[in-house]
Amino acid sequence: MIEALSATPLIDPTGSAARASASTGDVLAGLVDAALASPDDVLAATLEDRVAAAVFQQGWLADQWVAARPDALTADRLAFQLRTAV
Repeated sequence: MIEALSATPLIDPTGSAARASASTGDVLAGLVDAALASPDDVLAATLEDRVAAAVFQQGWLADQWVAARPDALTADRLAFQLRTAV
């Protein structure tokens, strides 16, 4: 769930236990930081939408990993998925 003070809460439809593996939250923090650091004039999206997109991206990549591979998702594997998906 993604909440902001003056916005409707958003529920991320992605996710599995793979998102809870070691340091994958650090990858998410980097995605959120990048979304928040983007200039407003570059992306026509609210801050809340940018954060929601970062959360979705991390969850979607984790879901893709689980669907395609039997080995555990780690932060370095998630970061690699991010580089190859962009």
